[in-house]
Amino acid sequence: MTTIFDIMRLKSLVAVGDVEAMYTLGFNYLYGVGVDADIVKAYSYFNKAAGKGFEPAKGLMEAVFADKGKSASLAPEFKEDIYEAFKTMCQEADKGDPGALHLKSMAKLSDDTDDFRFHRAVKDMEQACQKDYGPALYSLGIVYERGNRIKGKQQEGLAMILRAAEKEFIPALQYMMGVWPEKVYLTIKKMVEKEDADGEVFYMLSQYYANGTVVDENAHETIRLLEIAAEKKVSDAITLFFSFARLAEILLLAGKNVILQAQ
Repeated sequence: MTTIFDIMRLKSLVAVGDVEAMYTLGFNYLYGVGVDADIVKAYSYFNKAAGKGFEPAKGLMEAVFADKGKSASLAPEFKEDIYEAFKTMCQEADKGDPGALHLKSMAKLSDDTDDFRFHRAVKDMEQACQKDYGPALYSLGIVYERGNRIKGKQQEGLAMILRAAEKEFIPALQYMMGVWPEKVYLTIKKMVEKEDADGEVFYMLSQYYANGTVVDENAHETIRLLEIAAEKKVSDAITLFFSFARLAEILLLAGKNVILQAQ
C-alpha cells in the first residue's frame, strides 16, 4: 500500500529530477493512490516528466487529458468511459487486491514498446502471484516461460502455469494440455464431475480419449464428452461432434451396403 512516506520519498526524487518519480507521482494524483485525487497536480507532474522526454508520460497525457495533453482537464471520452472504473481498480490494487492487480497490469504486460510500463506490470503481477491468484500465475508464467523479455525463468514460468492449472484456471489447463497433458489430466477429470462444470472442461477431456493420451483411445467416450460440451455451446466441440456423428453415419451406411452386396 502507498503510504505518506512513499509519497514523501517520491517528492524528494522529483526534486532532484527523477522522471520516473514524476510519472509515478502524477499517476498517484490522477487516480487517488496514497493521496487525494487531484487532476491539476497529476497534470503538472506528467507535464514535467514529458518535458524531460519521458515517453510514458507523453503517451499518458495524450490519452488522458483534453486536447491531447494541452489542457489539464480530462478528455471527455476518457472521463465518461474509463476514469472512475480505472480509478477504483487502481485504488483496490494499491490495497493488494489480486484481481485488481492483475487487471491493472494486463495491458502493460503485453506492451512490447515500453520497458518502464512492462516492468511496472511485472511488479504488480508478482504481488498478485504472491497471493496465489490463478489468472496472475498464468499471465506472468507465460511471460517467464516464453523468455522473450525476461531470460532464465522458463522453468519457473512453466511451474507457475501448472499452479494456475491446478487452481482450475481454464486457459492454464488448455496451455498445459499442449505441453504437459499428463500433469493436468486428474484436475480436468475432477472438474467434469462438478455439477456446474464448464463446457470447455468436457471438451478438454474428450481430447484425451480421442488421442489416447494418458487414457486408452475411446471413440464412444470421446463422442459422449463432445456432445456434452456441444450442449454447453463450446464451438470447437460443436464442430467436432457433428464431424464424428457424420463419420459414424457414413460408416454405418457403408456397413449396410457391404451387407446388401453380400446378399
